[in-house]
Amino acid sequence: MIGILWALDGLLVFLLLALAARVLTTRDLFEATVLFIAFGLTLALTWARLGAPDLALAEAALGAGVTGALLLNAFHRLARQGETWEREPGAPDSEEDEDRTSSGEEPKSPTSPTLAVTDTALPTGAAWLRPALLVTAAFALTGLTALLLRLPERAPLLPSLVAERLGESGVSNPVTAVLLNFRAYDTLLEVAVLVVAMVVVWSLDRGSREFARDPEELREDPVLESLTRLVVPLVGVTAVYLVWAGSYAPAGAFQAGALLAGAGVLLVAAGILRPLSAALPTVRFLGVLALAVFVAVGLAALPWTGTLLAYPEGTEYGIILLVEALIAISVAVILVELFVDVPAVPEAAPQLAEVDPTGDPLGRVLSADGATLRRGREDE
Repeated sequence: MIGILWALDGLLVFLLLALAARVLTTRDLFEATVLFIAFGLTLALTWARLGAPDLALAEAALGAGVTGALLLNAFHRLARQGETWEREPGAPDSEEDEDRTSSGEEPKSPTSPTLAVTDTALPTGAAWLRPALLVTAAFALTGLTALLLRLPERAPLLPSLVAERLGESGVSNPVTAVLLNFRAYDTLLEVAVLVVAMVVVWSLDRGSREFARDPEELREDPVLESLTRLVVPLVGVTAVYLVWAGSYAPAGAFQAGALLAGAGVLLVAAGILRPLSAALPTVRFLGVLALAVFVAVGLAALPWTGTLLAYPEGTEYGIILLVEALIAISVAVILVELFVDVPAVPEAAPQLAEVDPTGDPLGRVLSADGATLRRGREDE
C-alpha cells in the first residue's frame, strides 16, 4: 500500500512539472488553455493528497474551472476576431507573397485564421538562453531541496496556536477560523483583488460590449435548456450548503461563488437569463457589496475590540456567516461579468501602422540588439 501511495505521489509530481513546462513552452493557445485546465485539476488532486481539502476544492472550482472557462472564452473571442481579420481568398498577405504568387510559387504566409490565436511572433532569443535557464533552475531546485532536507525537525507551531484558540473564533473549522477571523485581512484583500479586476475590465469598455453569445445565437436548444433548468436549482442548494458548512467542514464562500457563477453562465448561455451588464447599478452594487460590508464590519467593531477585523465576543459566528454569504454573491456576480460582459476586441488602430516597431516612446530607433541607430528630436 505504501508503495502505491509513493507511486501516486511521484506521478502527480511528474504530471505537474510536465504540464507546467508544456504550458510555458507551447505556442498554440488552445493547447496551452487545455493544458492549464489539466494542470489545475492535477494540482487539486495534489492538494487533496496533502490533506488540504479546502485548497483542493478552491483549486478545482476556481483555478481549473472558472479560470479555464475564462481562458476558453478569450480564445473563442480571439479566434472569431481572427476570422474577421483573415485576408480574402487568393489575396497575398505581403509584397513577398505577391512576388511568390506571381512567380507560380506557394505563398509563404499562412492563410489559416488560427494565425490570430497562435503565438508565432515571439523572438526565440539566443541559442544559449534556454539551456542556461534550465541549468539555473536545476541548480536552484537542488539548492532548495538541500536546504529543506537540512532543516531541523520541530513540531509546527501554527496548528497548535489555532487549535488552542479555535473556540474564540466562533467556528469549528480551523481554515475558516484563520481566513475569516484570525487573518481576515487575507480574505479581505482577495475580495479586493477581484473587485479591482472587475473595475479594470469595466474601464477598458469604450462603448463596445460583446456578450458571450450574440443575440442571434440564442436559439431554442431543448437539451441545453432542460439541463440548465435541472442543474441550476441543484447548484443553488449546493452553494448555500457550502457557505453554511464552511464553519465546520471544508467548504466556503469562494467555492460557493464559483458554483453560482457557473449556474449564471449556464442561464445566460441557454438564453434563460439576459446577460448581465456592468452598466446596471444593481450589478455594480452586488459586485462591491462583500468588500464594503467586510470593511464596514471591521471598522464598526474597532471601538470594542481595539483591532481591525476582530469581532466582539459572541458575534463571531453570525458575522462570519454573513460575510461568507455576501462574498459568495459578489464572487458569483464578478465572475459572471468577466465571462459574459467584457469589452469587445478592438479593431487595429490605423495610426499604429505608422509606428516604427523598432522605436521607443522617446523617438529613438533601435536595432534588434538594442543599439541606438538614430536619436530622437529631443536629443538632437
